[in-house]
Amino acid sequence: MVHFILFILFLVLSIYGLSVLTSFEFMSLEELKRRAKDTSSDAARVYPVRTYGLELWFLLRILEGAFLVITFLELYFLFGGFLAFFLGIALFCIFSSRKAKKDLRRAAQISVIVERILIILHPVFRSITSFVGKNIILEKPVVFESRDALIEMLRLNAENSKEIKPEELTIAINALLFSDRLVGDSMTPLAAVHFVNQDEVLSPVVLSELHDSGFSRFPVFKGTNQFIVGTLYLKDALALKKPKSTLDVMRHDVYYCNEMQNLGYALKAFLKVKHHMFVVVNEFEDVVGVLSFEDVIREILGEPIMDEFDQHEDLREVAKQLAKTKKQEHHKELV
Repeated sequence: MVHFILFILFLVLSIYGLSVLTSFEFMSLEELKRRAKDTSSDAARVYPVRTYGLELWFLLRILEGAFLVITFLELYFLFGGFLAFFLGIALFCIFSSRKAKKDLRRAAQISVIVERILIILHPVFRSITSFVGKNIILEKPVVFESRDALIEMLRLNAENSKEIKPEELTIAINALLFSDRLVGDSMTPLAAVHFVNQDEVLSPVVLSELHDSGFSRFPVFKGTNQFIVGTLYLKDALALKKPKSTLDVMRHDVYYCNEMQNLGYALKAFLKVKHHMFVVVNEFEDVVGVLSFEDVIREILGEPIMDEFDQHEDLREVAKQLAKTKKQEHHKELV
């Protein structure tokens, strides 16, 4: 009867010890320090104990090992050698497969006792750690199984930290999801693009229209908007002393990208060619819109990027409204 009671007692202590062990170690030392600074009482109590490093590691495993050994000895006294062997193996398999609960509060509850033991045994543990501690890595790198898991960790840390601003969290998440987004999802569609004919004269009236459009760059076409021959920069047009044709002012370099390419590819291409606007085509090489460098950066920052010649914060929305207005005017003319 006594051995049975002792067996149950040490079995409970072993399970509790495993929970304490994981509760002390599941959080990195840096994260524990950060939480301790953010007035987390549990973290503030556990952090000083965690700074003992390998000495704490040895103490927890020695205690856990002692509980397990005594548990198996009591099992031997209860059932004898043969049966105890198989019961011990079964118990060990169940015990090792069980996921111990990670609870910082549980570690905090015994942190004072653990620290006192460490102070007393410090000379012994110091000798042990100096001898075998070089082969033990305590702070293992955190590995996330998926990008979603990493994003969830970022959100969780942002909720519990005063140092991470909402806009910083947005940028981090957008950067992780950036390569999943397609050019076609971020471009200004064809119906909303403000094109300029290469033969159009840049008179004051035309310049005023270009300025009011809200854009700073315009694709230049010849014949139809399916034949792009250059790019007109508003700053170049505004610098004119007298009216000239668009053909004389535009820049002749034109770059293309496919609507099904991702934004990661587009960003690399922007940086490589040092051009701020791509003409977007579909699989049949039809022009379906334009993509600006600002459109790409916007997907990371989560807010529009403007230069000194932009007149509106959301240029894509302005372009869509202009396209809608043109469509309504065209419909009225037909009626």
